Parts: sequence; C-alpha cells; structure tokens
Amino acid sequence: MSRFPICLASPRFTLQQELADELKAYSLRLKKNTGVRWNSTYIMINRGLKLEAAIEAYCGRWQRPKGKDSYNLSADFLDKEDWEELRHFKQLLKPFYTLTVISQGKAAGGNGGAL
Repeated sequence: MSRFPICLASPRFTLQQELADELKAYSLRLKKNTGVRWNSTYIMINRGLKLEAAIEAYCGRWQRPKGKDSYNLSADFLDKEDWEELRHFKQLLKPFYTLTVISQGKAAGGNGGAL
C-alpha cells in the first residue's frame, strides 16, 4: 500500500485526472517496486520513463496543500540528472530482465526457455 494514498476526492487526484485528460496518458499508471523480484525495479523504471512527460507536467502544476501537516511533495521531484540516471539503470537492468523472462519459459510445453 502506498505511503501516501490518493483519495479520489483529493486535490492530487483531481490534478492527475486533469493531466491524464490533457496528455492522454490515462491508460498507463506508475508501477510500484514490489521487492519480491528485482525485475520489478526494471519494470518500475521503464514505466516511469514512459510517463516522464506526464510526471513532469504533474510536478509543474502541483501546489502544496494548506496545512502544517501536509507533505511537501516537491522534495521528491526528479531533475534532469535523476531522469538520466534512470535511463542508465534501465539500460543496465534490461539484459537481466530479458534473460529472466526467457528463463521463466512455459514448462507445460517445454519451450520458451523452460528449464
């Protein structure tokens, strides 16, 4: 479960809906690193990079809610160096992801890399 869940009535959700309509990015959602398989890190990074424009648009329009206990999301915004580092990690992890998917195979048919 997300550390900061988004309520459907919250300003964050409203901003997400507005941007999704504008950018036509509503068919993709961010992936969460599950920690069960390291491939989830590759999948999460890959999806984040696909949604880079939407994430940047969200960050550009985000405003901190009024109230002393509101979370300052701007501390988590990604800069150009962060995006470049994510591209580097994606390139680094892709061969491992590909090999893992190949080795999973389909054991019932004995093909597709079944071990």
